Amino acid sequence: MPKISVILPIYNAQAFIADAVKSVLTQSVQDFELILIDDASSDRTSEILTGMLDPRIRVIRHDATRGLVTSLNEGLRLASGNFIARMDHDDIALPDRFARQLALLEQHSSIGVVGTGYRLIDGVGALGLSYRPLVTHEEISWAMSFLCPLAHPTVMARRDLLIAHGGYNEYAAYAEDYDLWERLSRQVRFANLPEPLLLLRKHEGNMTNVWLSKNIAVATDVATRRIGFLLDREVDRETVHCLYTQGRVHPERIGQARELIVRLMQSCSVRYPSARRLIRHDAAIRIALMGLRTRHPIPMLTSVLKAATLNPCFALALLNKLKGRFFKQRNMPVIF
Repeated sequence: MPKISVILPIYNAQAFIADAVKSVLTQSVQDFELILIDDASSDRTSEILTGMLDPRIRVIRHDATRGLVTSLNEGLRLASGNFIARMDHDDIALPDRFARQLALLEQHSSIGVVGTGYRLIDGVGALGLSYRPLVTHEEISWAMSFLCPLAHPTVMARRDLLIAHGGYNEYAAYAEDYDLWERLSRQVRFANLPEPLLLLRKHEGNMTNVWLSKNIAVATDVATRRIGFLLDREVDRETVHCLYTQGRVHPERIGQARELIVRLMQSCSVRYPSARRLIRHDAAIRIALMGLRTRHPIPMLTSVLKAATLNPCFALALLNKLKGRFFKQRNMPVIF
């Protein structure tokens, strides 16, 4: 039995699947099986998979498209490894990714799920920005109210844990990873390795782009559930929608969203004292950004002033930046 089962769902991936599979097969840790689940691709994907003869590869083909969640849960049922590693068909795992994640999970039994940092690449493989994730369980738990703080294709998790909690939920399709991590985070600890150990490809065909509106709707539901859990009371979904979209949706609720962030900050500062400084700083940034993205002067000013009371240093840096932009646009000298 391999230590690691790699689950790699595939759909119309002829341009990228060979590189994705190669990056798995050349990992520094070789004790794994690679489960490729082709969800009835209509391009040359099936032909490419037929030519992959490595004994560690298992290819599952669907005769009709069943969707990502079904493929992921099928992979979980077929997996025989103690650990599940996720991959997407258009990404590239760097050689030490599995080794680094496996070492952390084997050394820390309290950690159930570990992601990594990542670097963006485009459709032709050109390197872009690197993203360093929040690292500790406390930081991740705070951020989970606002976004999914683990990049799904970077994750390695304990198989028994995923199965015990029912795997991925069909009702949460389009944000199935966010839903699963939110449920698991109440039971086990999370971590992220800060180094970029995956090249995450961004291109027009990304499912994240195709499903964006559906993702936001489901993610808002998950965030509403998360905030309700942390505050131990029901919260208004439309206010959370404003918060989740940083004020782009329901801008008339910025005031309520601002106060919700403050209450979350107060609750999480007690719940996660080791992350208190980061929580306060992040809360100030989120409040200020919501204000700055609205075109209405009163909520903008109120939000910036509130952010200043939470983090004066951040407010001063923001003021200097805005001041410089104001005078530059008007071709005026900065006099203070």
